[in-house]
Amino acid sequence: EYAAKVLRSQLMKELGYEPAVRREIAVLRQLKHPGIARLVSSFKWREDVYLLLEYAARGDLHTQLRRMGSLAEPNARFIFAEVCSALRSVHELGYAYGDL
Repeated sequence: EYAAKVLRSQLMKELGYEPAVRREIAVLRQLKHPGIARLVSSFKWREDVYLLLEYAARGDLHTQLRRMGSLAEPNARFIFAEVCSALRSVHELGYAYGDL
């Protein structure tokens, strides 16, 4: 299963996001980590950009944390370690992640 991220061309132009989107696609193509949704494909159709991503059946981390509520310390440590592992894979490629 896959998830699609649609980036509207008009909005990207208005907000000046086009260079950032190109960088995001380039970075996603390089990332290989079980905690980061894999970019399967990207394409442009009718001026909009489509990203086809690996589907996360349980949702993103924010959704999972909201669903779980408070966490026992061992669970919090495990999640923190997984996030650190994913960030390390980003940093090892020479990138920084600023939207945590």
